[in-house]
Amino acid sequence: MKYSGLFFVIILFSGCSELVEDCIFPSKPEFETHSLKTGTLNKEYNTSILGRVKNESSGSYYTFYFTLLNDLPDGLKHYTEGRELVIYGTPKTTGKFNIKVQLEIDESCDEEWDDEYAEFDCDNVCFAGKIIEKTYTLNISGEAR
Repeated sequence: MKYSGLFFVIILFSGCSELVEDCIFPSKPEFETHSLKTGTLNKEYNTSILGRVKNESSGSYYTFYFTLLNDLPDGLKHYTEGRELVIYGTPKTTGKFNIKVQLEIDESCDEEWDDEYAEFDCDNVCFAGKIIEKTYTLNISGEAR
């Protein structure tokens, strides 16, 4: 009789696989890029900040929204494409700059997917931590000799 509680738990969770996947192992955004490469004054610069979804094998079912929460150094611009924020241009100022980035993800599915594929949480019942922020340091050094 000491195993009856375990049997109940197994039956309970076997009928709630979507709840287990979405709530116990929630999908949430993460920054895959840990640091930015150093730039050089008046030299072309290009780098990417990548986002990903933790506890997912593919981020293809999500829409990634990047927001820069402060200005880039003079001469640099940015754009987003898929799961990356690209910073590019020709820096016009040297120094150490803090670049604060916000990442939000949204599950790109519709009601048909929600009915057909149990792994999607279209109602976002247990979609934990949808928005994250990280501050990167961007170093722009003097002209290369």
